[in-house]
Parts: sequence; structure tokens; C-alpha cells
Amino acid sequence: DARILASAIGERFSKDPSYIPSANERHNLRVALLYRPLSPDLISIQGLVHDADGQFAEALAAMQLANQISRRSSLASLWLIEAASNEGDVPSVVSHYHNALSAHPALRDTLLPVLAGGIVYPEIRTALAPYLARPANWTGPFLEVAAKSSNASNLQALLTPLPETLRDE
Repeated sequence: DARILASAIGERFSKDPSYIPSANERHNLRVALLYRPLSPDLISIQGLVHDADGQFAEALAAMQLANQISRRSSLASLWLIEAASNEGDVPSVVSHYHNALSAHPALRDTLLPVLAGGIVYPEIRTALAPYLARPANWTGPFLEVAAKSSNASNLQALLTPLPETLRDE
């Protein structure tokens, strides 16, 4: 079954990021993709295989495809956050955080403190502004974490001017 295969290989990558799938696992992945070519889980795992092989362009293409098919692929979202961060593409980083946080509330405990820590940077505050202006399902918990973990001046800079959606009128 494709989900079992994706889960098994994904678990191995999660335990050991330097994991290299065997030839048999790669073959099984290719066969599974033939039967389920639009499976975001399988495409994401294929992206990890490309990444493990040092094929960044192919890994990026696979992760972007998985993300386009379903924004619910946590693996693709997390990988794309890291890739955009490595490229210094702040708007894309925040967009991928939005996808991950919106689709996977269980990731909030891990991701929100990291994102809140980023508000020290003006470019991250700017990229977050649209998500505060039209609140997503994660903005309330994000503001709680940011209020607890950030200094007042960074929080004030994030909220100035105060988005209309946060005003009590």
C-alpha cells in the first residue's frame, strides 16, 4: 500500500535525516507512484530521496508539486519552509508556515515559537502583516506565543498599525 510505504520511508527519514533509501525501497516508491501518481505523500517522499541524493532542483520540484496537489502535506510544507529559509525568501517562508499551521494544528507547538522568534526581523514582520490583517486559524495562538516570548518593542512593531481585525470597536 502506498501510504504504508510512504509512512515507513518517511519514518526512517524522520529518525535519521541522512538516511538513504535502499534500491528496493526506491523501486517500490516508483511502482507506488505509478499506481498513485497524485499522492502528495509519495511525491514528498520522492522529494526526500532526491534531497538525500543531493539533487536539490528535483527535490524542490517534487515538494512544490506535492504542495500544489495538496497543501495538507506537512512533509512538503516543512521542507519548503526550510528551502525558502535557506534561499532567504521571507515571503515564501511565511507562506509555507501559513500552510503548515493552517492544515496541521498539531505542528503549532513546534512552529509557533520559531515563527514568533522571527519577529525581531522587520522583513518577517512585514511578511506576517497580511496574515494578521485577515486572521488565519493560527494567528490568535501565534500572538499569544509572541506576546509571551518576544520583547515589547518587537511585538509593538509587529502590531503597528494595529490591524482592523484586531481592534475592539
